[in-house]
Amino acid sequence: MKLCRFDDDRLGRVQADNVLDVTPALAQISVQRRPIAQGDPLALHLERVMTAVTALLPKAPRRPPGAQTRPVLLARV
Repeated sequence: MKLCRFDDDRLGRVQADNVLDVTPALAQISVQRRPIAQGDPLALHLERVMTAVTALLPKAPRRPPGAQTRPVLLARV
């Protein structure tokens, strides 16, 4: 599974030539308080985020090829 960020910091799941918008999965990342954990918050909560991504996939809005702006690969999971 490939994840990317697109547009104004939205989270996407790359599927064939489309990007599925799964931004609501980012709600699984806890608000950081002091002392702040070291590392990327997405990586630290990846298991919970991926569970939410999987649940969102069936109804996630799809963006056709070329509609997304500058997708950046985050991870292959």
